[in-house]
Amino acid sequence: MLRTTGRARAVALAAALLAASAPEAAGQAAVYGAGLQAWLGCWSADLVEARADAAPLVVCITPTASVDVADVLTLQGGRIVGREKLDATGRSHAIDAARCTGVRSARWSRDGRRLFVRSSGSCAGVPSSTSGLLVMSADGDWLDVEGISAGGGASVRVARYREVATPASLPSAARAALRAQALATRSVRVAAGAPVRAEDVLEAARTLDSAVVEAWILERAQRFEISETELSALVTAGLPTRVAEALGAAAEPQSYALARGEGYTAEMTH
Repeated sequence: MLRTTGRARAVALAAALLAASAPEAAGQAAVYGAGLQAWLGCWSADLVEARADAAPLVVCITPTASVDVADVLTLQGGRIVGREKLDATGRSHAIDAARCTGVRSARWSRDGRRLFVRSSGSCAGVPSSTSGLLVMSADGDWLDVEGISAGGGASVRVARYREVATPASLPSAARAALRAQALATRSVRVAAGAPVRAEDVLEAARTLDSAVVEAWILERAQRFEISETELSALVTAGLPTRVAEALGAAAEPQSYALARGEGYTAEMTH
């Protein structure tokens, strides 16, 4: 009984510490209603990683009538080779991929700065699920972290995209829309890449697989402004050990072994 009471008090203290920091963080960094604005534009992976005998892929994200829905066009060698929708409304959609069936959905974090993506279904008859995170780095890069579990195995993939010039082969209406919203896009992108707070990490850990949250932190693409007291509160509130250790590693890389977890790979491709 005493042990249970002590645990309850510790959790209450953790909740109080996290709640105390929430108003300040929300006031500084929330981007309510901006939707996918920060992601508008054309993006490419690091060209150093591209095959010498293949033209690089360029992914262009263009606006629609809804701020939470965007058109995604993939171009290669001046041709459009892929089209899809990015829907951040939280609605479930059927997966459109060869030999895969299931549903996929994406929803915003409480402050609108991170997009949580989940899917479940099967591919080639093997049950699978994904857990992912889209964020903007402090430098304006797009970081895409995705974990996949299938047939008893699991892995995490990290892709980093950098903005590139709009290809001339992009439809004229899409080019015009991107030009018209360029200032809004730059402004929201800066806000989306603001420092990450304790309650942001806890929200992500409660929404996504811990391996995905760990990979996001270890990429160190964003600043994590979390004090030792807040980290202790996070652990008390149930933060997975591997996520807490990743935060420690990001804060003091010389004091931790930064070896990636088993199954973790960092990629520069879509």
